[in-house]
Amino acid sequence: MSLERSFNLRRHARHDVAVVEISGQLVLDGIADLNREILVSVPRDKPYLVLDVSGVTYSDSSGLSTLFAVQSKIVRAGGTMALCGMHGHLKDLMQVCNIGDVFAAFATQEEALQHVQEERARKTGRATG
Repeated sequence: MSLERSFNLRRHARHDVAVVEISGQLVLDGIADLNREILVSVPRDKPYLVLDVSGVTYSDSSGLSTLFAVQSKIVRAGGTMALCGMHGHLKDLMQVCNIGDVFAAFATQEEALQHVQEERARKTGRATG
């Protein structure tokens, strides 16, 4: 019997920022894998992350908890995280829970990347580019 994950990840880096694109469902089954796989994508010495959730079709509370946990670890490491592509159920869930403003959220990956680069420059004194 094989268990399929409810989500898929695509990882790459742009300008020393980890970009993780998530698609599928963020539900309790497999959520520990999601947390681990996102964090392994972020270099310890460059804790800067853009999470693109435009491909997320559904999330339960464990999905939101994972987003909080990842952001918390990134911030504790001195970095910055931004979300992009929030829509549909995930956006509604954040609004209902009144937590939309907890995350730096942007419409596009480019906007989120720019925000993370600006925050990195502010924290490190290093110019964006």
